[in-house]
Amino acid sequence: MTPRNEITAEEVAKARELGLYLTVGCPTMHLILTMGLSVATSLGAPLEARVVGYSATGLLILAWIVLLAIERHRLLAAHHRR
Repeated sequence: MTPRNEITAEEVAKARELGLYLTVGCPTMHLILTMGLSVATSLGAPLEARVVGYSATGLLILAWIVLLAIERHRLLAAHHRR
């Protein structure tokens, strides 16, 4: 059984995986968001609807990125304390 303050190899792998999600996920999410805005514009969506949709989606993506970064930092900090 691993003591509470130690990190397992599985947690290190998870931190690396989260880093990959951040590296690949951020540009991908930005691309999807930009494409969605382009489609909404071409379909003639009102400006207000586009701004609200863009802002809400952007905030969700930002929250996702922050949560991944916090979890990755926590795992790596625990690994370096070992």
